[in-house]
Amino acid sequence: MFLKYLSIFGIALLPFVELRLAIPIGISMNLLPFFVFIVAVLADILLGFILIEILSTLDTWISQWNLFGIGTFYQKVRTTSRKKLHRFVKKYGVLGVALFIAIPLPGSGVYTGTLGAFLIGLDKKHYRWACVLGVVIAALIVTLLSVGVAGFIA
Repeated sequence: MFLKYLSIFGIALLPFVELRLAIPIGISMNLLPFFVFIVAVLADILLGFILIEILSTLDTWISQWNLFGIGTFYQKVRTTSRKKLHRFVKKYGVLGVALFIAIPLPGSGVYTGTLGAFLIGLDKKHYRWACVLGVVIAALIVTLLSVGVAGFIA
């Protein structure tokens, strides 16, 4: 039983599918939907928190890398991008990122939501709230659809 939940955790970490595939698979394995929900949510939240730290570390590392002026060029591109996207942060902020993460469609989710939040310059604290909110909303939608579809088929 533990290995089945561990596999759900692992699937939830995969790019492009995340919990959008992990939850239906877990439910199709006759695992309890509540526990599948919890495992998938924890995996995606952990994923988001790790990704934002990786991006921040890479950002610092690349900014300090002055070989052939790469660091300076990167800083200019990053600053320009964030200035252009600043209106988005002011207008939608945490809720906008959360909703982007929450949409259970390909191309949205924790991976792209984290990258987007990083590019627009959303600070880590606000990103973490957006990540948690977005993941929980996505998991609720996917779980309800999965349980509904499974109930309908049965």
